[in-house]
Amino acid sequence: MRYLVHVFLLLALLSSCRKDEKITTDTSAKLDFSGDTVLFDTVFTTVGSTVSSLIIYNRNDKKVVVSSIKLAGGDNSAFRLNIDGVPGASASNIEISGNDSLFIFVEVTVDPNNALSPFLVNDTIVFETNGNTQDVKLVAYGQNAHYFHPDTYLPGYPAFSVIPAPGNVAHWVNDKPYVIFDYAVVDSGCALIIDPGVKVYFHKGGGLWVFPEGKIKVNGTKDMPVTFQGDRLEPFYKEEPGQWDRIWINENSTDSSEFNFAIIKNAFIGIQAEILQYRTSIPLKLNNTIIRNMSGLGIYTTWYDVDAVNTIVANCGQQLLGFTLGGNYNFTHCTLANYWSAGQRQDPAFVFNNYNTAQAPALNATFTNCILDGTLDEEFAFDLDTTGGKGKYLFNTCMLRTQKNTSNTNHYVSVFVNKDPAFADKSKNDYHLTSASFAIDKGISTTVDKDITEFTRTPPPDLGAYEFH
Repeated sequence: MRYLVHVFLLLALLSSCRKDEKITTDTSAKLDFSGDTVLFDTVFTTVGSTVSSLIIYNRNDKKVVVSSIKLAGGDNSAFRLNIDGVPGASASNIEISGNDSLFIFVEVTVDPNNALSPFLVNDTIVFETNGNTQDVKLVAYGQNAHYFHPDTYLPGYPAFSVIPAPGNVAHWVNDKPYVIFDYAVVDSGCALIIDPGVKVYFHKGGGLWVFPEGKIKVNGTKDMPVTFQGDRLEPFYKEEPGQWDRIWINENSTDSSEFNFAIIKNAFIGIQAEILQYRTSIPLKLNNTIIRNMSGLGIYTTWYDVDAVNTIVANCGQQLLGFTLGGNYNFTHCTLANYWSAGQRQDPAFVFNNYNTAQAPALNATFTNCILDGTLDEEFAFDLDTTGGKGKYLFNTCMLRTQKNTSNTNHYVSVFVNKDPAFADKSKNDYHLTSASFAIDKGISTTVDKDITEFTRTPPPDLGAYEFH
């Protein structure tokens, strides 16, 4: 692995300061910065090198002394600094006059086509002022990638860019990663096809948005899944929730969006499927897909249709499934388990409703051979208008975590309440069954003859996405 990273840091006062200007040592006198991150990305689609700038502001009336500026990585950092004309990993006692500022110019050079380079090259510049510690991150992408930057700004909507789709089809091949800033949009009438093994990274707050009459087809495989995650790849962020926003899918009246062997992790919402203009009967299809570690919801729908097979939704700060304003849902051999540990969770894992201010749309939800578990005593909340058969739900041969009366056969058939699924290691998102699992051999025959790993199910099948073996 070889790459060259040079950082040139030029510190210059914008105005001279009086020799007798008083220096404040007040701990409230902190620095402000033009940004919390110096980020390089377009460098990798051009010549491999570019310069960016950072401004340090002293918004106090008196002079401050920055007692220390240093690289967190020290001499072992991939970055190099030149501070006030002196190269090195640190500097001390830098003065900034009251209501003045300081420019920092940062240069980075990498070999973006070196496949052995780490995807992210990063460090932090740490500032010490009057006992306060502040930092600005240095982030560069060590490999080339496809980048999407916003160019459209509409009131009430996130900033976005439209994915180029020659012939109305955008085809993402597995040649290099895809990095999305803010939102990337699949336009109406267009399709996004994603090949096996593709990795999609979202910068903070980013997301993927499929407009009405657009569609997305994710064609992962068991050995080459398609991954959607944040762009911070340090070990600390590997399973950290809330790093990006969501995948947002609107209605399509002629064809379905599909996720096959996809991993969607560490966002605010995994998939939001929402009707914006008109009702559609074309379902979103989830096959052998894992959605985990959402700071909000795993799957959030508004009057939508979803078919899910061998799918795992796990560890969300709010709901795993939030079905609102009705819709049609069919889940078979799915593992839905909420063991959220990143904070206190009060919302039940499963919330179904079919109310709005004007009407009560129909809701039809069927779960077959599924595990629906969590850490709360009651993991289900139903807010349904059932008049005229509008609010229907059926758990057929499922494990449930609930205190509700499950004797009504219109809603519960052969259910197992508050049993132990005995997962391999839920703290590590490993939902394979162990030999102690109650789910083994409790299922009924379906057309789903293989599990999420494509291991053949033997009758009677086990509950959930995994067959024990």
